[in-house]
Amino acid sequence: MGISNKYIAFKNVVSWIVWATLLFLTSVTDAQEANSVPDIISNRLENITANHTREEVYLQTSKDIYETSEDLWFKGYVLNSQFFTPSQNTKTLYVSLLQMPHKKVVWEEKYAVKNGFTDGHIYIQDTLQPGEYALVAQTGFSVNADDNEIKSVKKIVIIKSIDALKEKSQAETAAVQTDSIDFQFMPEGGHLVAGITSKVAFKSVDNKGNPVEVKGVIYNGTKAMFSIASYHGGMGSFYIIPLADDAYSVKLEGYNTNYPLPKVAATGYVLQLLSKNADTLNLRVAKSKALPEQKMYVRLQLRGTVYNTAQFTINGEKRIKMPVGDIPSGIAEVTLFDSEFKPVAERLIFINEDKKLNITATLDKIEYGTKDKVKLKFTAVDDKGGPIVAHFGVSISDDVYLDPKNSETIESYYQLSTQVKGKICNPGYYFNPQNKNRQPALDLLLLTQGWRSYQWAEDNLARQASKKQPFVSDTLTGIILAKKPKARDKLHQQIVMNYFGFEELNKTLLEVDSKGKYTIFPENLQFDKREYAYFKLLQSSSDIAIQRIVDPATEKIRKITAKKQFVYPLPGNQKKAPVPPERFKVAKNVNQLNEVVLTARVKKKRAFRDKYLGKLDSLSNNVDYVCEFGVLNCPRHPFNGLRPVEGQVYKDPDTNVFLAPYRFHHYTEDELLAKFNMTRIKSYYPAKEFYSPVYDAETIDNTNDFRNTLYWNPNLITDASGVAEIEFYTSDITSKYKIMIEGVSGDGLLGSQALEFKVVKKEVK
Repeated sequence: MGISNKYIAFKNVVSWIVWATLLFLTSVTDAQEANSVPDIISNRLENITANHTREEVYLQTSKDIYETSEDLWFKGYVLNSQFFTPSQNTKTLYVSLLQMPHKKVVWEEKYAVKNGFTDGHIYIQDTLQPGEYALVAQTGFSVNADDNEIKSVKKIVIIKSIDALKEKSQAETAAVQTDSIDFQFMPEGGHLVAGITSKVAFKSVDNKGNPVEVKGVIYNGTKAMFSIASYHGGMGSFYIIPLADDAYSVKLEGYNTNYPLPKVAATGYVLQLLSKNADTLNLRVAKSKALPEQKMYVRLQLRGTVYNTAQFTINGEKRIKMPVGDIPSGIAEVTLFDSEFKPVAERLIFINEDKKLNITATLDKIEYGTKDKVKLKFTAVDDKGGPIVAHFGVSISDDVYLDPKNSETIESYYQLSTQVKGKICNPGYYFNPQNKNRQPALDLLLLTQGWRSYQWAEDNLARQASKKQPFVSDTLTGIILAKKPKARDKLHQQIVMNYFGFEELNKTLLEVDSKGKYTIFPENLQFDKREYAYFKLLQSSSDIAIQRIVDPATEKIRKITAKKQFVYPLPGNQKKAPVPPERFKVAKNVNQLNEVVLTARVKKKRAFRDKYLGKLDSLSNNVDYVCEFGVLNCPRHPFNGLRPVEGQVYKDPDTNVFLAPYRFHHYTEDELLAKFNMTRIKSYYPAKEFYSPVYDAETIDNTNDFRNTLYWNPNLITDASGVAEIEFYTSDITSKYKIMIEGVSGDGLLGSQALEFKVVKKEVK
């Protein structure tokens, strides 16, 4: 069957795609007819997408493995899920640390999001048990109640000491060949059609989803046809011209099972990618000869935005050149529709992989001594070499505390992991320029795992409810109640004052409506210290009471998190080199102690966790006084400045008889708040500055420095030239260190770069 040389002109749906790119096409008749019909298939998708205001959260951490009594540093990127631009919708990130596998919450806080970014720390208490934990971060717009997966999760390992890594390293064994595999075929476009050349992709995994490399032979009945072999990650492909009445299967080396190919359709359509470059996709559309000549349509969409549509008449085959030069980077879905606008073939294609933050990082040396100064400079440019101002997070940690099985980067997360359903094996592989076969390997991944599972597919979007409203709101509602019916008319006259902590700082006045409600905005919960946010009625009235503030968001987030499956990347076959024994040697002057447990019976003095409540407690008990004759609250003698002392005996003012030893009234926290007609709620968790010591020529420091994280900066922004420079000092730990730079620009360009250097023992002169 010959292939027509006639090319199809396209109608652009997005106005900024330049029409001049289409002048090379040899026919414009079909494009002129397409001025209205393709709008149907475009609007159908975009109308659904308009109801899905979504965000995706990516977590960057200072490292992967933490010892107890350390700080876990993290940065949260909250990006628009369509365009990867920093989100302006969300002001709150809900972060929790869960002990796996039972999802026991060991940390749960809210962090303020500013212009799409937030950062924070979690103290790893020494009471936590060693093992695997999950760091989960969600916003009101990132929660998808219709999906049973959560991908905004980072696997964290907690250990008691570095010796645990030594034991784990020694326990590593080689992977064992599995006896059974899951082997599947995925025809390009969706179907095998009799008499039409088709590309068939295949994928082989074990019972845990890890890839299994395979070799085998394709059979037609009992007749061997040709050999096949996986290309990468248990995936591969081959071409075949199937016949309707034949039965095809594959026999794999080392396995006794015959795996049948999908059933061959007698008639149908095939959509095939012939080639691609930075400007054009070359596609082939073929139909069975038995089907009549008809009009067909092609639509290209990327993350819910339709960029190109076309209409053409086919009687055999057509080659189509589709301009993609002005389309963003990412997974595009090309769909073939019949004359009744029903989808008959689909294909996922990753386009414009060069449209990214290209980061070049350089060090002043490749090897450093202990407590040595390190200078790092990096530059960010776009695909055309133009400088980019972007927001970066930079972590520099001992390689021992990094998990090589975790290859996820900000690029792979947003461009791949969040775009297709299920777990992906070693996603960072497909975005590492050092892997020369990454592009054909990624195409195989989209032909297999991405097949029918694109998150932005029209069917997937249609099954989900509207996402215009967030799952939880950033704002809270406070309530004041009238104790008596007559006081209801006074509710709207009330004013609530919001402030923070012991010194009553950052005072803000909040209006109350006629129903006694007032709105608490995110800024009412932001403070630079760990404090409660207090809300107090300004007018003193016994008829009106302020109610306890209820925050339903945290509870809703907790419940839905418990129900969902955490989706981590699969590790693949990556292995970590054994940790050298000398890495665990203790410095000479450091004493090692066995565990010591101290017990004592101590009468604890009552204290409030919040210092401001302690102040209120003091004020509440500061109303009694004693006259000069030892009478408690004597009506005959005015207050003279003497206060009663707990445990002392004073006289009754009415009978002049000695009373029982004086005791202060011990209020509960809720009683104290009610007494002063106020309430409170936890503020956003405050930021903390990462400590970086300075060892210059004027500093003499003989103390041991055992920092395994040398540098952490979640808010590094390149200048107008796309350049950023940093300086830091090494510690006394001699090891290999890894620099990880990740970031995003204001228009959604993503980038990451890894760099390594060594620290060796500094020779004493």
